[in-house]
Amino acid sequence: MVKFAMWDEILREPRPDADLKYPTAILEYARGMALSHKGDLAGAKTSLAVVKTLETDSAVAVLTMADINKIPDIIRIARCMLEGEIARAEGRRSESIQLLSEAVAFEDQLNFNEPPDWFFSIRHYLGQALIEAGRYEEAEAVYRRDLLEHKSNGWALKGLQVSLEKQGKTAEAGVAERQYRKSWQYADRALESSVLQ
Repeated sequence: MVKFAMWDEILREPRPDADLKYPTAILEYARGMALSHKGDLAGAKTSLAVVKTLETDSAVAVLTMADINKIPDIIRIARCMLEGEIARAEGRRSESIQLLSEAVAFEDQLNFNEPPDWFFSIRHYLGQALIEAGRYEEAEAVYRRDLLEHKSNGWALKGLQVSLEKQGKTAEAGVAERQYRKSWQYADRALESSVLQ
């Protein structure tokens, strides 16, 4: 729901039982993202406080995802991403980029699982934050790295196309656009960037 910017749907999701701490952390992360995008930064910060508390909760510290990844490591990614989104919404671009970079580094440290324990590439968000900050070459590098790991990924290809266009690299942008169109040909909505708002 976060990936597809389903903000109203997220806010209608029922809360899990209080003893289900990992689902609670992930729902609060999603709620915080939704609230931030809807302009309720106070609400987003309340959700962030819950995520931070659960990240360091002693009962959560012993939990794992099928003995492959530690739950606090996954919650840490959610916390960095939500903090980064709040910073972006408040116009603190450098801080947002730093937090998203940390989230990417934490995501890269997760052990392989199928499906992945973190469910989409944070590089799509980092690349978009770099574009918004006018740091187009860095954004290009982020998308190219993502495409090494997720070949022909439409989200990354659209971000790459935009980052190249912003640099005036018309021919390379055209190649990225054709690749995006091929990978996205069966989708029911077009992308304008690597992140839906």
